[in-house]
Amino acid sequence: MDQPSTVKQPALDRPPTKRELNRAKLLRMGTELLSRQSYTATGVDHVIKEAGLTKGTFYHYFKSKELFALEVVQQYAGYFNDKLDTYLLNETDPPLERLAAYVHDSIKTLKRHDFVRACVVGNLSQELGASDSVLVKALQETFLGWERRVAACLDEARARGDISDTADVQALATLFWMGWEGALMQARLFKRPDPIRVFFDGYIKMVQ
Repeated sequence: MDQPSTVKQPALDRPPTKRELNRAKLLRMGTELLSRQSYTATGVDHVIKEAGLTKGTFYHYFKSKELFALEVVQQYAGYFNDKLDTYLLNETDPPLERLAAYVHDSIKTLKRHDFVRACVVGNLSQELGASDSVLVKALQETFLGWERRVAACLDEARARGDISDTADVQALATLFWMGWEGALMQARLFKRPDPIRVFFDGYIKMVQ
C-alpha cells in the first residue's frame, strides 16, 4: 500500500521550530519503519538511531512506545483518508473506475518501493489484533473509516446501475479491505503485483 513520504503536518503561519521538526522526524521515521517491519522489531532505540536523535528527545514528546505508535497510526490514517478521498470522491470518473484508479496507483507505488513497504495499519493489525490496547482500537476505527469510504463509492455505483440494486454495499466494502490486505501481503511476499490484480479483477466481477 502507498506510504506518505513525510508525515503530514498542520499548516503553520510561521517556520516550524526545531522541536516541531524533531517531533515530525520521529513520526516520519516511525511510519517508515512500521511499514517495513513489525511493531516488536521497532524499538525506541531503533527509531532514535534512524532519526539521529536522542532517547531524551523521544520521551519529551511521547511517554511510551505504544503512544508513539498510536500517533503514527493516527497520522497515517489521516494521510490515507485524504488519499482515498482523492480517488473515491472524484466525480469525473464512474465509481468503479475510481476504485480501479486507486488500485492501479497503489501498484505503481509498491513497485517504486520494490515491494518493501506495506500498509502500516495492515501490518500492525496482523501483529496486534489479538491484544487489548489503545492501538487496536485505533486500528479498528481506521479500517471502519476506510470501509465507509468504499461503501459510499459502491453506493454511487448501485445508484447508477453499475452493480445490482440489491447489493449490500457495506458488506462489499468490508470484503474489499479483507481481500486487499491479503493481496498486499502476497504481493510483498512474491515481490510482484499479480496477487493484487487477481484479487481486484475477481472482486469487480463479483460486485457486477
